Amino acid sequence: MFKKLLLLFSGGTATAVIQFLRAILIARLIGIEDFGIASTFLVIAMVTQLLSNLGMQKLIVQAVDGDDPEFQAGLHGFQILRGFVSTLLLLAIAGPMARFLGNEELTWAYQMMALSPFLASFLHFDIQRLQRKMKYGPVLIANLAPRALSIPLVLPLYWIFGDFRVMLFTLLGVQAMRVIASHLVAERRFQLRFELSIMQRAFAFGWPMLLNGVLLALVIQGEKLLVGREMGMAVLAIFAMGTSLLQAPTAASMGALNQFFLPQISAVQNNDAEFQRMSMVTLQANLLVGICITLGVLAFGPPLVLLALGEEYLPVIPLLVFFAMVEITRASRAFTSLIALARGKTGNGLAANLPRVLSLPLSWYALIQGADLTQILFIALGAELCGWAIGMWLMHKRAGVALMPMMPNIGAFLLFLTALACIGLLRSNDGLWGAVPSSAWAALLSSAVLSLALMAPLWSYLRKREMISF
Repeated sequence: MFKKLLLLFSGGTATAVIQFLRAILIARLIGIEDFGIASTFLVIAMVTQLLSNLGMQKLIVQAVDGDDPEFQAGLHGFQILRGFVSTLLLLAIAGPMARFLGNEELTWAYQMMALSPFLASFLHFDIQRLQRKMKYGPVLIANLAPRALSIPLVLPLYWIFGDFRVMLFTLLGVQAMRVIASHLVAERRFQLRFELSIMQRAFAFGWPMLLNGVLLALVIQGEKLLVGREMGMAVLAIFAMGTSLLQAPTAASMGALNQFFLPQISAVQNNDAEFQRMSMVTLQANLLVGICITLGVLAFGPPLVLLALGEEYLPVIPLLVFFAMVEITRASRAFTSLIALARGKTGNGLAANLPRVLSLPLSWYALIQGADLTQILFIALGAELCGWAIGMWLMHKRAGVALMPMMPNIGAFLLFLTALACIGLLRSNDGLWGAVPSSAWAALLSSAVLSLALMAPLWSYLRKREMISF
């Protein structure tokens, strides 16, 4: 078990490090204004991924017949159709998006990003199917190798273009290499079937996840677009870099947890007692990772920004604690959707993201009224906490998970967030942490220790080295 966990986390960590190094390299080469423009391509890449999310990669893991070659071929066929529709959609919105950001002359570049979902539609689902047997090597290779190869790709692209186009063609190159890698590590031949019954089943399973992808696109990227429109590309570069510092390790770590726990929770979906126990273990694992990431960012974030990015990005440092609060809250509440998904309920994430989407008009109004980035992040945090409450309630109602046993863990996590907020608000004007009172640090560490002490089911699970599969 520990070998598989280590494999997933090391792969996720390597992915996060590579993406961060690539972002630093591009930011250093092209300057802050061009990096602001390049950040909008990252927005489109994320929107592409989320808008095309019909959950087929999760369906092939969760479904009892997910190992059936004909079922897999049917999902491949549906994926091709989905990719074609997503490409047309991105082509349609490229012009309006460029005008919204004040970059109408770059419409062609946003149209180029429409190639991303077309390329992604040829991904081989064998890398997901093998996760049913707890085989994670192929999916890690397919995800990691293209990103690693993208770093040496940056320099020749910079010599050719020397501006934001470096990011554009790097992202497209990564997508193409990822598809190729998925075919190279697959065990089965890539087969296509266009069977209506499989498409209907996949759509019934995935349409809530597709709508959730639309909301996530607004949630994760909405503030960036608003900041870029109202505050300019340079401020957007600051905001995007702060987001990247937290999103990369958080997404990689939480993604590893989801890959590890979804097959196990799905395997006990018909055993209520085991399902409740594994739900508790998953919650505690998510909170543990979130706390560890936050403490790591507080310890190493400021010197990393100073050394890697230089003085242009100094405004990121005072915001790190607030980025951490928003990101770990958003990422850790995803466990509620994962647990519901294990019982075939795919609409929970959609409802839990509604508060964050509804907060975007408030953020826009605040920006127009002169709000700073700290205020925008606090608006986002409040919306994420509302999403937590909705996700927990739906997990209870739709997946039958008892909430009372989880309340001590949730309470300790809220204490941890409160201590984080105090540290962020007490920070010194130069953005470093030396002026924060020792009592605030003591409160943060005490809440972290309390959280760890309340994770007995997780410690028992790890100590026994349990691992469940179909």
